[in-house]
Amino acid sequence: MRTIKRAPVLFHIAAICALASSALVLPSLALAAPLYHTVWNAKDAATVNGVRFFAADDGVNGVELWRSDDTEAGTYPVTDIAAGPSGSYPRNFVAANGVVFFAAEDSVHGSELWSSDGTVAGTRLVRDIVPGAYGSSPNFLAQLGGIVYFQAYDPASGVELWRTDGTDAGTALVLDIAPGFGSSYPIGITRFADSLVFSADDGAHGREFWVSDGTPGGTKLLADLWSGAGSSFPYHFTVFDGFVYLCATDGISGYELWRSDGTPQGTAVFTDVNPGPADSMPKNFIVVGQNLYFSATDAVNGRELWRADGTPQGTVLVSDIAAGPLDSNPVPVSEYQGRLLFIANDAVHGSEFWVTEGVPGDALPIYRNPGSTATLSWLPVSQSVDGAALANLAGYRIYFGTDPAALNEVVEIRDPGATSFKISFLPNGERYFAMTAFTADGLESDQTSIVGKVFIAPL
Repeated sequence: MRTIKRAPVLFHIAAICALASSALVLPSLALAAPLYHTVWNAKDAATVNGVRFFAADDGVNGVELWRSDDTEAGTYPVTDIAAGPSGSYPRNFVAANGVVFFAAEDSVHGSELWSSDGTVAGTRLVRDIVPGAYGSSPNFLAQLGGIVYFQAYDPASGVELWRTDGTDAGTALVLDIAPGFGSSYPIGITRFADSLVFSADDGAHGREFWVSDGTPGGTKLLADLWSGAGSSFPYHFTVFDGFVYLCATDGISGYELWRSDGTPQGTAVFTDVNPGPADSMPKNFIVVGQNLYFSATDAVNGRELWRADGTPQGTVLVSDIAAGPLDSNPVPVSEYQGRLLFIANDAVHGSEFWVTEGVPGDALPIYRNPGSTATLSWLPVSQSVDGAALANLAGYRIYFGTDPAALNEVVEIRDPGATSFKISFLPNGERYFAMTAFTADGLESDQTSIVGKVFIAPL
């Protein structure tokens, strides 16, 4: 085995067929735990009865609805909502009453509310709120008491808060918060205890903190954080430790970390991370274990990773990853072995994976890890495209890289009997692979279809 610089493919299949009867049949490549599709947004998904629903593109039907039970055999597209390659772009997934709700558009309707039980027959348009190609554009879906609430548009009320029980008749406007043709644009709709919290603008108080129990009478302004017509712009609602945390401003302190128990008197600035009128602008909230993590900037450090344990004194900087005023711009990914896995840039090594248990100073980069291993396997090539036995097969070449359009690393395997190979010391991140077969006289097949996988080396 030797590693070589990538040379251009000498002949495509069509050219080989014209030049020699020993044109090669393409090998069939497989990657351990392969991704046969491109996941559109890994964080936008919902699980129903152990089945995860998400959007993915198989390269043929566009971005469509998929399902997975975390096995290869149980991962497949549900149905082609927008027939053909255009894609229906399902998004904003939420589970309720044994089905998944989401927004999508087919070839007839604009963006509307759909539901699916994971079968073709059980995937349907819930209601065509705005008939025709324009659509109501459902967004910010949340479930409360078996009812799904969402932001949607209709010509009479503008963009307002809607609800559905999964039926056409049970899909209706909750309240025209900004009466008439104006829109309140409810955003960040989040379930908190037995209510929903969100941001909306009623045209009188600016964009403020609202709450709803799902009824017109129970949908009301919770707190006018920036009193009067000014807007506090509450956002990033995240439930943690029996409270809802958010980013907002009252016009005195900047955009800071707030906390609410769901009552006006229980809603206040929790920690003024960047004291005074300056902004810390907390965002990228995620709960892992007993901590709420977010990114923020204070008066000394750039945008870094912070942690809150439910107390003001326990709201602290985790690590100044990009030292001094530089920004590491941490982006939480998920829980990983009881710790927070996130991406950050220390201004030396670029954007890499890091982990932390939330102890100040303990953030650990994992780019120094020796790397991951890709195990690839394939069916051996034994005949030419005309069916003749192949006697001069010399081996295989595996092309790989971080960009499926530029597989610029090559491993050559000079063993015609090989059916698998391991590539070790792969850095963390996404890698794509394809392979060819070649003969002793220099002919090379076309590349196989590309397979890909995200690698995270064990810590």
